[in-house]
Formats: sequence, C-alpha cells, structure tokens
Amino acid sequence: MMDLEAEINGLSNEVRNFINEIRECIRSIRNVMASLDEIKGMLNRGEISKETYLTLRNEYRMKMIPYIEAYLGLRDKMEGYRDRLNLALTRIRLELRDLRKEMLLMDEKRARFDLRRRQERMVQDLLSELESLRKELDLSMELMMLEEYLNFLKENPDRVPKDRLYKYRDFINELLNRWSNEKIKLTERLEGLERKVSEINDEIRLNEIRFSLGEYDHGTYNERRIALEGQLNDVQNRIQQIQRTIEETDMRILRCSSLLEELGA
Repeated sequence: MMDLEAEINGLSNEVRNFINEIRECIRSIRNVMASLDEIKGMLNRGEISKETYLTLRNEYRMKMIPYIEAYLGLRDKMEGYRDRLNLALTRIRLELRDLRKEMLLMDEKRARFDLRRRQERMVQDLLSELESLRKELDLSMELMMLEEYLNFLKENPDRVPKDRLYKYRDFINELLNRWSNEKIKLTERLEGLERKVSEINDEIRLNEIRFSLGEYDHGTYNERRIALEGQLNDVQNRIQQIQRTIEETDMRILRCSSLLEELGA
C-alpha cells in the first residue's frame, strides 16, 4: 500500500489542478453565455437584425460547445475525486484514532498525530471546495448550457456520444432534484408575497375609508396612497419574476428531457 502521506500529497495536488481546470472551464462558459445574452438584448432592442443575431448566435454556440463537453466530462471526474478524498479522509481518521491511543504511552507520536490532523483539515477543505464547484454555475445557467448542447447534438447527429447519453440523463435528473428543492422555496416565497399583496390591498381600502370619513385630509390620503401603491407594484413585480422563473425553468427541463429522448437516451 502506498505511504499515506505520499498518497494524500499526490491526491491533493491532483485535486487542486482539477479545481483550477474546471474553474477555468466555468469562466469560459460564463463569458460565452454573457455574449449570447448581450446579442439577444441587442436583437430585442432593434440594434441588430434577426439574420445578424442568428449568425452571431451560431458562432458563439460553436465556440461554447468544446467548453460544455469539457465541463460535462470534468463533472464526471469530480465524483471520482470526491470518492478518493473520502477514502483518504477515512484512512486519516482511522490512523488518528490509533495515534490517540498510542499517545497515552508515547509522546513521540505527537508529531505524526499533528501531521495527520493537518492533512485531515486539508482533505476536508478540498471536499468542501469540490462541493462548492457544483454551485458555481447556478441551476438556470446549467440548464441553459445543457439545452444549447443538446440542440447542437440534435443538429449534428454524427457528434452524438451514444455511450455518454445516460450521463446526460443522470445530469438532468440531478438538476431536476435541485430544481424541486428550489421550486418548493420559491413557491413558499410566492405564497408569502401573495399574502403581502392582500395585506397592502386591505391597507389601500382602509386608507380610502378613513379619507371618506374625514380622518385623513387630502394630502395625508395621497401620501399614503402613493406609498402603498409603490409597495404593491414592488411586490407584484417580485411575484411576476418568481412566476417567470418557475415557468421558464419547468419548460427548459421539459425541453432538455425531450431532446434527450430524441437523441435516444
């Protein structure tokens, strides 16, 4: 068996290089997606024609495909590194347990114990960093990226990696599980905002009643009305934004699933 210290040092160097590689890949994907968003905004504002937009969109998509393929491959590697780190962490902890017993009798074991504790923290930090990598591209960006890639495969059937389609199905299922949790939270926020709308409407009606009864002069009434209507508009805008997010994400997941079925997954 490889010396534990050499194993951990070698693995930590591998994982750090991997983290740098996947972060660079994520940065490249974000940059291309930002360009795609920019040209879509230019089209919506009438700054470019539809033909120009489609040409640029295709160019940016072709530029992004290699990054997406690299990202999907690196995500697979991440699971392997997580397993190896967890195995190393278990070995460290088992040795720490034995060293704690031996330290009761042998003070010279202290240096080795301290080394293993430092390695334990290092491995834990690497595991945390790997976990954070999964969230560097948020759910909407990962879905957008995946949909672009699956559309590309549909248009280029010779590029379809038949032996990897099941991995993309697993990826969609993972995104769907994440979305289910996020959707619950968004739905709860939506319910809270709808209650807020009801409360503000009650306040608006109460303001009108008090004005009609002479409790408020015209200035006080208008001041309260403007403030309440401003609050109402703000809350309604937030409701619409959440509703759009839910609808767009549901549709994107459905489109990705349909595309995978068309590709034979």
